[in-house]
Amino acid sequence: MQKLFKGILFLLILSLGVATAHPLGQEKKLRDFEALKLWKLTQALDLTEDEAAELFPLLKRYSRERRQLLREYRRSLRELRELLQKDAPEDRLKEKISEVESYIERMDQLRQREWEQVKGVLSVEKQARYLLFLDRFYRDFWRILRRRASRN
Repeated sequence: MQKLFKGILFLLILSLGVATAHPLGQEKKLRDFEALKLWKLTQALDLTEDEAAELFPLLKRYSRERRQLLREYRRSLRELRELLQKDAPEDRLKEKISEVESYIERMDQLRQREWEQVKGVLSVEKQARYLLFLDRFYRDFWRILRRRASRN
């Protein structure tokens, strides 16, 4: 099962280059990544049907909100980069920096709200397994990305 997971994750990451070339490809990549995460989460937590029925819509809703915030955050970063390239006045840079910071704060708040709602669905034991799962899942993901980057 571990090899299957790593294989699927590897295929998702291979599509990274093509997917990031186009915004719609990037959206698909994020949705595929979230689907993989939900599948692995179901296994790691041994979710009951009732738990999954309550948890998945919650996680999907927060995922949609996170994707929207990320789009806005990236747009702000692009605009900040453009301002720097155009040697924009300091007050314009400060304004854009403040906007970027607000997106960072909003993403942190979103993550906290999501966690509070997840805690309302899962038992304490499954909350612990959820946190450990997320840590492991993202560590594996970043390790594969680094390996891929070192080959290029």
